[in-house]
Amino acid sequence: MDILCTFIRHIIYIHHYQFIGANGNIGKHLGKTLAERGDEPIGFIRKEEQAPELNQLGVKTELANIIKTGVSEYASKFQSIDALIFTASAGVELTKGKTPIQHAVEKYSN
Repeated sequence: MDILCTFIRHIIYIHHYQFIGANGNIGKHLGKTLAERGDEPIGFIRKEEQAPELNQLGVKTELANIIKTGVSEYASKFQSIDALIFTASAGVELTKGKTPIQHAVEKYSN
């Protein structure tokens, strides 16, 4: 019975995913796939004008810049999510180390 309850809960549960790099090719494909299967993807974007295309794919968006957004601001955005996925290709080489998002994940992850 426990296995059946777990299975049913997993089937009807909507997962909340946030991902960095939503406007890239991988990010767009990921967001569309998650939305089509009934999950709630939230993609981080750098520019407001990137939102309409992602919204049409079923992706909610939030503004954040992988380099400029601070650790505490990123951490505040990570509330009530099931997973954070990193699909961006830029960042580490520009900061010569860890980006603010990486620091936030380390500081606030369970």
